[in-house]
Amino acid sequence: MIVPNYFEDLSVLHKNTLPNRAYYIPTSTPRELLPEERETSDRFLLLSGTWKFRYYENVYDLKDEFYREGYDMTGFQDVPVPGVWQNYGCDLHQYTNDCYPFPMDPPYVPVINPCGAYVHSFYYEKNAYFTVFTEDAAYRYQIFAYSDVPEDSDVYTTGYLPDETFDGFLTELLKSSYKDTGVTVGKDDKVLTLSTCSGDGLRFVVHAVRVDEHESGV
Repeated sequence: MIVPNYFEDLSVLHKNTLPNRAYYIPTSTPRELLPEERETSDRFLLLSGTWKFRYYENVYDLKDEFYREGYDMTGFQDVPVPGVWQNYGCDLHQYTNDCYPFPMDPPYVPVINPCGAYVHSFYYEKNAYFTVFTEDAAYRYQIFAYSDVPEDSDVYTTGYLPDETFDGFLTELLKSSYKDTGVTVGKDDKVLTLSTCSGDGLRFVVHAVRVDEHESGV
């Protein structure tokens, strides 16, 4: 096992945690957010989503540093988080109303004690926003889709009108994105596309929607 058995040590409440503080959600720019709009802050990171997961029959079977960059994810499956292992086909559902289905000897934990390893990349979440500065204003954008496209892709088409044609175009961008960002974008939004130069016939493109603007220097 790659972690100490803190779960059997009643003197250890937590490790490597930050001090207690008042609950708040900051933003990088002044905004008047309601509590239910906290997820729109660029400083808010929601952990829900699709994670890589691997089930182990025994906690002592987990010996690899699976959280290291570049670790081979062979054997891991995609699961929704939050979720329940048993609903992924792992372990067994335990129903009881009279006795525990495992030995009771606190604080000691049975050796046969299943565990799970979860892995998720937060690169997008940490880099979902960027700002374009002009002489008069600063425009903040949120990335809603990104992918590799051919050099003659429709993403380089200009002159779309704000009608169903453009709305359908945006829908295709979301479908072809390497990640479901969960960002909603429509025909009335201001959209910006960034592109690399050609490389082996493909270009990497990023599509973003304008979410805020203010005067330069503010």
